[in-house]
Amino acid sequence: MLLPPPNVTGELHIGHALMLSIQDALARFYRMSGHPVIWRPGTDHAGIATQTRVERHLNVKSRTAFGRTQLLDAITAWKDRYGGKILRQMESMGSSADPGLEYYTLSEELSSAVGRAFVKLHQQGLVYRSTRMVNWSMKAGTALSDIEVITNEVLPNTRLEGATFGMLHSVAFPVVGQSEREIVIATTRPETTFGDRAISVHPDDPRYADLHYEFVSHPLVPGLHIPIIPDANFVDREFGTGAVKITPAHDKNDFEFWKKHSSQAPPGVGGATRVPIPLVQVFGTDGKMLSIAPPELVGMDRLAVRNKVIDMFKAAGAYRGSQPIGMRIPQCSRTGCVIEPMLCPQWFLRSKPLAGKLMAAAAADHGEKKKDLLTITPHWYQDLWRTWLENIEDWCLSRQIWWGHKIPAWKVIDPEGSSSGKGPATDIMGADASERWIVALTEKEARAQLKEHEKHLELVQDEDVLDTWFSSGLLPLTTAGWTGLDHQAEDEWRKNYPLTFIESGSDILFFWLARMGMLCTWLSGGHLPFHELILHPLVCDATGRKMSKSLGNVLDPIAIIEGRSAEQVVIKSERESGNVTKDTSREIQRVNKDIEKNVKAASKILLEGIRESGPDALRMALLDYTRQTRSISFDVDHVEPYKKLITKLYNIFRYYQTLKEKSDVGGVEMEISTAFPDPEVKDRLQLHDLHMLYKLRTTIIECNKAFISRQPFYAVDALRKFMYDHFGNFYVMFIKPELDTGDKSREKLILKLTGFALDVLLRLAHPLMPFVTESIWQSLDPTRRQDVDGASIMTAKYPSPEDIFAIAEDEVSGMDAVVELIEVLRNTKEIRPKKLLDSGGWVKVVVVNGRSEAQVVKRYEAQIAKLAWLSKVLQVVPKEVLPREVNKWVDMSVTRVFSDETENGWWVFYRAGMKN
Repeated sequence: MLLPPPNVTGELHIGHALMLSIQDALARFYRMSGHPVIWRPGTDHAGIATQTRVERHLNVKSRTAFGRTQLLDAITAWKDRYGGKILRQMESMGSSADPGLEYYTLSEELSSAVGRAFVKLHQQGLVYRSTRMVNWSMKAGTALSDIEVITNEVLPNTRLEGATFGMLHSVAFPVVGQSEREIVIATTRPETTFGDRAISVHPDDPRYADLHYEFVSHPLVPGLHIPIIPDANFVDREFGTGAVKITPAHDKNDFEFWKKHSSQAPPGVGGATRVPIPLVQVFGTDGKMLSIAPPELVGMDRLAVRNKVIDMFKAAGAYRGSQPIGMRIPQCSRTGCVIEPMLCPQWFLRSKPLAGKLMAAAAADHGEKKKDLLTITPHWYQDLWRTWLENIEDWCLSRQIWWGHKIPAWKVIDPEGSSSGKGPATDIMGADASERWIVALTEKEARAQLKEHEKHLELVQDEDVLDTWFSSGLLPLTTAGWTGLDHQAEDEWRKNYPLTFIESGSDILFFWLARMGMLCTWLSGGHLPFHELILHPLVCDATGRKMSKSLGNVLDPIAIIEGRSAEQVVIKSERESGNVTKDTSREIQRVNKDIEKNVKAASKILLEGIRESGPDALRMALLDYTRQTRSISFDVDHVEPYKKLITKLYNIFRYYQTLKEKSDVGGVEMEISTAFPDPEVKDRLQLHDLHMLYKLRTTIIECNKAFISRQPFYAVDALRKFMYDHFGNFYVMFIKPELDTGDKSREKLILKLTGFALDVLLRLAHPLMPFVTESIWQSLDPTRRQDVDGASIMTAKYPSPEDIFAIAEDEVSGMDAVVELIEVLRNTKEIRPKKLLDSGGWVKVVVVNGRSEAQVVKRYEAQIAKLAWLSKVLQVVPKEVLPREVNKWVDMSVTRVFSDETENGWWVFYRAGMKN
């Protein structure tokens, strides 16, 4: 097993707690079932998330001015501070991962393997460098892959980053040579207009039929004429004016148009007619307007100039109005800023060959049938997985940040010139031909690739780092010992590869798991890194909102374990994340106001804050929530029932201890039996003993099945039901009177049975709630456990059905009627025990079906009366001796309760198995 590495940027959140609860439960179950469990914990360096967090904390305005070495030192110190905190929180949640196997994605060992993987993929022609349109995050200062971009629906007139979104502006472009004629285009991004270099229309649109390959004048750039180009695939003539402006350096679709129609684009990808359409960049990677814009706008942020550009259109007489419109805005998943399409040179991975190999490895031929060698739970993700792999695009691997694995690529520099390359200055579809790059792990290896007459050339390593998901996608290989060295023997790492299964959040199915499948399958020679994927749901707050620091609804599991006020939860989260300092600037004041609003919002949900719950109750609540397979609306109140369940378990243990201390037949040192396999003991057992053992055996079966089927919530249900409905409430009450009879043989058997059942219960529950079960298990048999070094319930045998002799259901069905009848009597609100006792009233029960059930109910009449709080009031009456006036009710199809007001009593006509 491999722990999906949490980021080193802060503390674990409740989603991590869910992941740990599931994985630890599975690890403990298999360990107790006799399997050698290797569970490696670790942390991820989290490139963008960590660097942006530290930069915000240090109030870094310019990376270059701050300095690479100083920033990396600060990030390392941040990692050292919070990395240990994350691991301590894992321990407080009960994680049984092996700390001696801890990994860190930026460790020297793993980093070398990551670099060699990149080199291998480049040697195989899968990694390449190209200038392409990428998703650019202005706040993070780096390119992002497509799945790191979140597209949000935005309502008209929405303010984002100081600009108004959701407005469609109409602008007129005069037709050259036809002074009375103009083409009106609509745009939501007026600030990019200085990069407009074409207008496209539909070839069959009669409004523009005579204007194909004619020109319009740009209203804000004197002397600039831009062509009108027909394209049936690019323009919808029914939408708006049927004319679209083309800004090829700042829009993905426009860039595709440029490749098709521009004479400056690479040959072989366009149509027959090409015209000179240049690529003009309007703003840089810092978002600041470049010199192509008017002087008064140069250096301003591109969103800050939006209204100024609109005013310019108005002043030029070209503005034709605006209208509100809903939009889809791409935003950075890390920082929330608006994503800009930018042309940048980057390193890419050809993903289709890797996806194809993964899909082929996941299926095996069995004659005419195909069998999936990779299963995904829940099963409906299987089709989504396959569809994503079939339609995968190339993966942008490079990130323009400093924290991470530096790309093992070296730019060749001629000291006598700027570059050693030979070729044209620009090749948009490929690498810059004027540049030469050597991909190698070290400078020494790179220099070895130079020819003898090139030894004077300089080599400069790429400043960019690899996408964090690239290194984490290699973890099944790198943590198994794979080094990427050509001479490494396969058996050095295959003994730890593949993983038996991997459990993770469904929200990173493609970020991590699919990429892991592709990279590891390819580099291992076609061997899947896992054969089973287990996906847990996304954890939201009680109102169904995704947890986010900006909303103030992120819950720290330690806060639930130890208890917090609502204000402490939000303030602690915000201040320790580095979002708030003692700075009194306007921005910091704004953040503090947001915190105050979030505190109020959280208080509405949490009311009195978070009550102290302990780790076991939290784990049980989280595991119970996994029945919600897509998302969890986590409510802290859901933890409360499991606190009570743990209290119930402690009370059962204390009761058993009291029995032992009072007894002179077994004493406190009586050995606990770990199995009851001998059916010969059956003759000495009472019916309630058999019933308890039957229910315990059923619980064992259900718990084993729950873990094997990856549905731990069934184990939660089974344990809760046995503890409340059979063992803790009823069996304990049934044996109390027997301990006062003086029958020492029976007393000894009761102690043996109760100790055995409690021991089995503890071992069944241990994977779910490790702390309380370990504590009680140790105390249950102190001389053989507590006083023995290394003794732990974690290494005890997990119960199996064979531990208890088989009992047929019909042998104990009468006791089911007893338990059910007690529940009926307790839940009948009209029957008020104290009132009946004070007034001399009565309750008469008639079992209307099943002779055996009726006999058992009569036999346990006293216990039923006591457990239903009806002692001295309840009487079980055979249906054969009923008075004539009530005999008519015997044929009722379900259980019914009737009042006998004349005699101050109640008739209960109980039909076993048919509660009303």
